[in-house]
Amino acid sequence: MNIKDYLNSESVILGAGTISKTDALEKLIDAIDATGNLADKELFKKAILDREAIGSTGVADGVAIPHAKSDTVTKATIAALTAESVTGFSTFDNSETKLVLMVAAPVNKPGEENIHLDILQLLSNLLSDRAVIDNLVKAKSSEAFDKVLIDAYNAFVA
Repeated sequence: MNIKDYLNSESVILGAGTISKTDALEKLIDAIDATGNLADKELFKKAILDREAIGSTGVADGVAIPHAKSDTVTKATIAALTAESVTGFSTFDNSETKLVLMVAAPVNKPGEENIHLDILQLLSNLLSDRAVIDNLVKAKSSEAFDKVLIDAYNAFVA
């Protein structure tokens, strides 16, 4: 598993200002849809909203990781959004959300049965370093954003 396999520069949204959780989710769903990795955007949106209804996917240190498995996902994908503030995500440490990483994963695709959990675990490991989070939030381009994640991944697997 390599983080590069799930990144797409076109699905990175930088500097969103102050927006709501609902707006952030919509933007990220649109970004994943634009990659061509969704067969049905509305079904994926339902899966994301159903998951959010279970409980907030805000974690800590200003990060939220909304995620869903869905039959409509044709290829596992990560979309990202940075913002001055995303209101509405509850985090364990009550931090202000500034980084949202959305994970879209297929259901029961041969060879990727656990890809959803694998990506979540990988992101958790990479984001355990506060410097990585800060550098992602400060990224000025989608290429720079991807480079921060790829460099963190390379350091993690080294």
